[in-house]
Amino acid sequence: MISKIQGRLLKTPLFLLPSLHLLLCLLATMLSGSYDGWGWSRMMGVDPFCAPVLMVIESLPKLFAIFAGFGTAFWAFLGFVGWRSYSRTIGRTGSLLGAILIGFFLVVGIWMTIDLIHQEHQMGVLIGAGIFQFLLIGIFFAVVSVSFLSCVAAVFGKGERQTAS
Repeated sequence: MISKIQGRLLKTPLFLLPSLHLLLCLLATMLSGSYDGWGWSRMMGVDPFCAPVLMVIESLPKLFAIFAGFGTAFWAFLGFVGWRSYSRTIGRTGSLLGAILIGFFLVVGIWMTIDLIHQEHQMGVLIGAGIFQFLLIGIFFAVVSVSFLSCVAAVFGKGERQTAS
């Protein structure tokens, strides 16, 4: 009974990153209503590869489709790599490559987000809704950190590898 519950709970992290990302995209859409871009500009640290889109597209539905589509799929993949590393169903090389990729986007994302917070504070536009969005982004990066640490632990840990099922 307990092992069934633990099995279900341990699979939950697999969906946590894409779910949080989708929530951030919905929030960015809601916060961009009064001024095109504010909600989405805060997402540049979460999706740095989608950030150039902000320079050429102003349509909120198009921005949502691009960020939610590409970004959610990307973070779902990285969450999957972290999950496979945690469950030891991926080799050390795969976990190492995952750690490098996740670590890179984690460091770049946190750096960009801190810079965005600083900019909004300097401009005097960091208000309640923006603070809430940045708080959710911080939670998102905490979950990404768990995925990163799962990969690192799989590379250096002594746990036994399982066969993928």
